[in-house]
Amino acid sequence: MKRKLFSDKTFSKEKLLKLLDKEGFYVVVFLCVAVIATTAVYVTRNNLDYFTQNNKEDSKLSEKIDDHEYFQPEDIQPEPPEKEQQTVASKDKEVNKEQDKEKEENKEKSTSKETVPNATEVMSPNGQENKETPKSTEQNSAINMERPVGQNTITMDYSYQTQPVFSQTLNEFRSDHQGIDIEAAKGTVVKAALEGKVIDIQQDAKLGTLITLDHGNGIKTKYGNLDKKVDVQKNQQVKKGQALGKAGNTAMFEIEDDPHIHFEVWKGDQPQDPKNYIKDLKLKKE
Repeated sequence: MKRKLFSDKTFSKEKLLKLLDKEGFYVVVFLCVAVIATTAVYVTRNNLDYFTQNNKEDSKLSEKIDDHEYFQPEDIQPEPPEKEQQTVASKDKEVNKEQDKEKEENKEKSTSKETVPNATEVMSPNGQENKETPKSTEQNSAINMERPVGQNTITMDYSYQTQPVFSQTLNEFRSDHQGIDIEAAKGTVVKAALEGKVIDIQQDAKLGTLITLDHGNGIKTKYGNLDKKVDVQKNQQVKKGQALGKAGNTAMFEIEDDPHIHFEVWKGDQPQDPKNYIKDLKLKKE
């Protein structure tokens, strides 16, 4: 027959103490262990849920970061503001206008200074004729030269970069004759065309005895095919019409031509047509 834990009789204090001393102690220990275990499971589960949720958010954040395109600061080139662009454009236009204006002014000045060869008559709005007089670029009217010899007949004309002339000595047409040959018999006195200074006396291989005078302002004259004996010295000042020497026959390139002296006029480093400086010259008739 099973033994009853509690009798029908009143539960006495002594029995309670006995129960706690034996079976009751184990019951209390079991309950405590169960409570502790339950609490541990609950806390552990909450912590796992928390960490799991945080890991998911971190993974999403890392995915977004991986998908994001990074740009270096130097890759970003800020565009200039529209106002600055407009300002630069307006300044460029102003500079271009000023340059165009200067070009037009210079063009008008150069046009007004240029000489117009063979100018034609232009009718003015009032019906009057405006006659343009051709002006020499060398301002020949200010330089009035004297003939170097008494004769005024040209036996070989100036042909430098112009219409060729025939050379009897070379038996060919040439366009490099930098002066004119003026008829002069051997022994004819050769005179200075202008006042100046003797800067050179030489025996030229082509033009024979050659005297060069400097008249200032870039104007020079040369006298060739002279006799070897001359009447002046280098660095000597001479007056207009003063004797320089006598006509000879020393120019090898013109030795077969009619008796003459070779005469040149230079402006700077360019030869000029002597006919523009001496008005009473005429070409020899064939």
